[in-house]
Amino acid sequence: MNVTTASRHHFLELLLAPVFVTIPTAILFQVPPVTIAILSLIPYAWLYFTYANIDLGFGPFWWLLVSPNYHRVHHSLAPEHIDRNFVNWFPVWDILFGTAVAPRWGECPPTGVAGVSVQTLAQAYLLPLKGWRFSRPAAAGDSSFGVKSTIIRALSRQIYHSAQLISCRVRKSARADAFTTSS
Repeated sequence: MNVTTASRHHFLELLLAPVFVTIPTAILFQVPPVTIAILSLIPYAWLYFTYANIDLGFGPFWWLLVSPNYHRVHHSLAPEHIDRNFVNWFPVWDILFGTAVAPRWGECPPTGVAGVSVQTLAQAYLLPLKGWRFSRPAAAGDSSFGVKSTIIRALSRQIYHSAQLISCRVRKSARADAFTTSS
């Protein structure tokens, strides 16, 4: 995992997000274009920070804001880290839902998706589409379904993160709109 992992979105997501998220939000909340630009950049800047491959944690304040060490646990291949540390901003949500794992001092677990290897750009772009095909039940004796289910889990996590980003943008847009109308 490194800072480029934050740019792992499929190119179609980048094309479709403005159509289905940004434009409807701007119309619904009557958000000025400058505010939309700022609110669109802040979450991406934060993602680059949390995905940075640096040994940086917030020590005893790990529960206040996500650090690169906290989010690295989410992408860890260690069994005790599977389905943990989902949030991108405030770990209190992981604490409330019982999915928080505080990063240990100096901990740097290996990251990735177990059983998935991408060697080319074409494989990276086609991987989400292959995941849909693999969502059917495995045939008897099909030992590769473990890899397929891993891909499906990775895709569902991606959908979860995208939904989180969308809800964050909507809340921030609503707050920005309330601030500009009250001033």
